[in-house]
Amino acid sequence: MGRVKAVLFDLGGTLIKASETAETFKKILQAHGVERSLEEIARAHREAGKYLSRDTVDYAQLAEEYWERWNRRVLEFLNVKENLGTLVRALTIEWFHYADVRLYPDADEALRRLKDSGVKLALVTNALQSDVDAILPKIGLTNFFDITVASDAVGKTKPDSAVFLFALEGLGVEADEAMCVGDDVEKDCEAAERIGIRSLLIDRRRELSGRVEAIRDLRELLTFIVPSSGRLEFNPENRGF
Repeated sequence: MGRVKAVLFDLGGTLIKASETAETFKKILQAHGVERSLEEIARAHREAGKYLSRDTVDYAQLAEEYWERWNRRVLEFLNVKENLGTLVRALTIEWFHYADVRLYPDADEALRRLKDSGVKLALVTNALQSDVDAILPKIGLTNFFDITVASDAVGKTKPDSAVFLFALEGLGVEADEAMCVGDDVEKDCEAAERIGIRSLLIDRRRELSGRVEAIRDLRELLTFIVPSSGRLEFNPENRGF
């Protein structure tokens, strides 16, 4: 691999962490006067997943309608009947007001050092654009990335490689000039590598597959990309393990 011109980052689990889904759901219900336990909410989500998994429905095409369907199904499993339509919309619109979304400390440092080095940065996520627009201000990264690619912008979700091709085109770089960093072997690493993008798996707890190159801290990414003759290049001696 020669010159690295761009790094494509996944979002959830890679750059940010958030409170558990059931916890956020509970907070929103409470704000609207509905009490359910975390156990009840978690169970309702598992039941909803049997019918509305993002792997079995056209999530990218449905966009926010998907979450409205999801929230309605969960509320039905919770036997919530009053103000159902209002709650469905509240859960969709207010989610990131109540979700505790935080940037990983290693992500903050790695991103800013890459930015200062002149590398182009892309956000490539299966989240919706409305999610991205809500999250980035909360973590201090508004207008930080050269391009953000959300699933509804492409009409596809990872592991479809079209998502990565869309990002490359927007950045104006070739596949062999880019690197992908994500926390999912199939959706991030293998999908990127199918079209010639080198990938790194962020595996902070050493829990994931050994099929791909992995790092435990995003600052290790900087050992793969080092200054040389005024440009950034891949350094094969620094593998980051």
